[in-house]
Amino acid sequence: SFASAAATSSCVLNGLQPAKDYLVFYVRPSGIGLFKRCRNTARNAGFDVGYDAVEEDKQIHFTRPREL
Repeated sequence: SFASAAATSSCVLNGLQPAKDYLVFYVRPSGIGLFKRCRNTARNAGFDVGYDAVEEDKQIHFTRPREL
């Protein structure tokens, strides 16, 4: 739901700095409405925002980069 996503994004944004961090959203067709609201929240907080479309059934795996 948007309420839970908004609460989560608020917590995440509190740990980031608009001058230093850039946000990227991966958006499925079913999530366009939620993405627009989250994007607006991020932009209103001063963040630059990017996005990429993802197929509805595409799995995405995130990993942490190795330390240099």
